[in-house]
Amino acid sequence: MTNGFELKNDYNYYTQNLALWPPPQWLVRGGASRASAVFRVDSGRFASENTHSIVEGNAASSWTTPLSGVTSSERPNVLDPAVGEQLRDPRNRDFRARPGTALEKSGAGPYASSVSAALYEPEPDAASADCGAAGAYWIPGRREWRPSTPVPPDGTTDASPDLDLMFLASSSGPAHVVSMGRSEAELTAVGPALNPGCNVQLLNGTLPLNSSWVWRVDARDPSTREIIRGPVWSFTVRQQAASPSPPPPAPPGPPAPAHGACDTCKQQHCPGQAGGGECVSLHTARALLCFAADIARPLLSTGRARRASKRASAISWLRAALRKGIGMPSSRRSAIQNQPE
Repeated sequence: MTNGFELKNDYNYYTQNLALWPPPQWLVRGGASRASAVFRVDSGRFASENTHSIVEGNAASSWTTPLSGVTSSERPNVLDPAVGEQLRDPRNRDFRARPGTALEKSGAGPYASSVSAALYEPEPDAASADCGAAGAYWIPGRREWRPSTPVPPDGTTDASPDLDLMFLASSSGPAHVVSMGRSEAELTAVGPALNPGCNVQLLNGTLPLNSSWVWRVDARDPSTREIIRGPVWSFTVRQQAASPSPPPPAPPGPPAPAHGACDTCKQQHCPGQAGGGECVSLHTARALLCFAADIARPLLSTGRARRASKRASAISWLRAALRKGIGMPSSRRSAIQNQPE
């Protein structure tokens, strides 16, 4: 989860992107669009901004409206606050569309089967590889000497029961063999070696809920018969059936101001919001002024009290000095000392 896309200028191509989950409002910086959405196509910096940009095949859970740019009915954008529920397991890095969903039928997003190989070439020779129904899955990053970047991530405890095993292929061998078991001692090959350019091992079934597994990917070079063993990864299937894409927990926002001044500010500038924290989130400058007023009020009161105390102390000292008649003739000192309080 980040601040999302902020797409500026004009005559650009914005295609096959995925913008998922709204960021916490206090994290979104105010840009040209002043929008708190993860797919922001700016149109406010100059009159023609993004009017000629191509905006096609994107999937987003929040977006600027109206959406600027040139769109196409043949390559539609899928704009849906619940678009994450149309993905296989986005919290565990599986961003493929679930079969039969509107996202899958539209061909939108970076992992659409019709465009991903052409756009990203997920693995070397993937465009010409025969991966069958599994296909190839693009994973960013540098290829290491042994397989890396497992999907689902190593150690996850809420993997989907209908997952597939995917990885970033190594540079040591063109073919890879995936092994899986309930423990490292029980690792067995799931199937034959994957063809060069293929990095998805289908499991073709549903794993039991709350079950734990380990797996490993070995790189093989058929010409030299060399085998490079990969690290052992683990995952646990989630404990109960759940929505495939619950929004991730939001990071903590700034501390909520206390006292009543920000409540007043909130009523003036943040109607319908509850509490000082939202006031700071949505209207930071105004709320901070209110917060400053909250802090200043007791400080001013304290200052007044201190000044009154000092004034009382000075008066008391002066009276004492007068009673003692410091620096006065004896007749005058006697007259003052005989006066009542």
